[in-house]
Amino acid sequence: MKNRTIDALRWFVIAVAIATCSLLVSGCVNAIQMSGSTPAQLNLSVADGRSPKLHSGDKFAYWLWRDSDDTWHLRTTTARKAHHFQGRIHPIPPGRISELAGVSLEGGRRRADGLGMVDGDIALDFTTKGDEDGLDFKFSRGECLELDLRIDGDGDPGKIFIGQKQTRPGSSHFMLCP
Repeated sequence: MKNRTIDALRWFVIAVAIATCSLLVSGCVNAIQMSGSTPAQLNLSVADGRSPKLHSGDKFAYWLWRDSDDTWHLRTTTARKAHHFQGRIHPIPPGRISELAGVSLEGGRRRADGLGMVDGDIALDFTTKGDEDGLDFKFSRGECLELDLRIDGDGDPGKIFIGQKQTRPGSSHFMLCP
């Protein structure tokens, strides 16, 4: 009887874990914590427009931009080698993120890929190899977005390109504000 109770408890825990993961956009996400450092400050307008230099299979980097309809895009690119991209995007209240959608993560998605909402933030954790992956979202009623973006566990601001002019933040932990 005791073994049946333990087995039933195990199945219950597994069912809860599966249900929790199904609430996320693309599976369970290994959410990083936002860096405790002071974020670099950038004007929100630097994010306007897609960089003409963004190409699938380009050097390993993050590419971030905003369209005129306030849709935000984040893409990751790599040439040949696989790289692990992790990050967190936090809307400063009263801002709110909505309409989160993965790009090139579904279907042939690798098992380690993850994208979801964690405590009102976007959490991303996926691998890109010789391609382009990413996400799109809407940001409303807010003034600032705080981002912390890492590649292979390292925060390298030289591998983050923002907007049409490929502005680079002073840190991989940065804020975009008006």
